[in-house]
Amino acid sequence: MQAIGQFVWNFALLEWDVVYIVVKLNNDEWTKTRLNSTSGDISKALARSIEEQAARLPTAYVIRLRAFAKHYEADILERNGLLHVHPYTASDGAQQLGGEDRKTVLREWTLERLREHAELFKVHQREGNALLHEYVREFAPKVGGVA
Repeated sequence: MQAIGQFVWNFALLEWDVVYIVVKLNNDEWTKTRLNSTSGDISKALARSIEEQAARLPTAYVIRLRAFAKHYEADILERNGLLHVHPYTASDGAQQLGGEDRKTVLREWTLERLREHAELFKVHQREGNALLHEYVREFAPKVGGVA
């Protein structure tokens, strides 16, 4: 249970950084997306916000934002994979989580896999957090001296 909890928690932290990046890049895009949106909707809002702001941001920063957006998009697929699993008893009698992906390939969710993806989400969340703080510090329009 701890591994599943860490997986979900790390993804949630990642997603909140994505939301904050969208808000900072283009609050109007977030106003259109809002709270009842799926992760896929949020991913699309991120991609649109990056492209709308790309011309005014340094190329190296935009490249990092785009890479982050791709990571988040891939992370959504992994998170969704876990959400659609079923418990079953493996041939050795062990209790296991697994299910078919969109290509009907059986995927098992072992403790190692859960921990690996939880760690990957944490890495991506830290990159998103760094991008967010860099944007606020370096590129956000200042209103009354505050970004």
